[in-house]
Amino acid sequence: MTGAHCVISLINGTDPACMVHTHYAPCPRDGEPANPGVVHTDPHPTRNEAVAHWRARTAGQRTLVIHTGRLGDDHRIGENDVDCPCGPDVIWARESTP
Repeated sequence: MTGAHCVISLINGTDPACMVHTHYAPCPRDGEPANPGVVHTDPHPTRNEAVAHWRARTAGQRTLVIHTGRLGDDHRIGENDVDCPCGPDVIWARESTP
């Protein structure tokens, strides 16, 4: 992905940071590719609210993995950080252009 734009949000309730490039604000990486790491969440309180929160914090520029099954002690993510035994709901990052 190229040309990702910054989305600044508060972490720990006080520190502004770019959720797309994972850098404290002000982020010097605007226009660069988004961090390739995926965002993991549970579908709580609902799947729609989890997706809305992800969109607000990343503008859909990072892949989202919603864990849908029972997470056991051996919860391994696997290939590309999106395959796991919980049967995840994966929403792939959208492509951005400069």
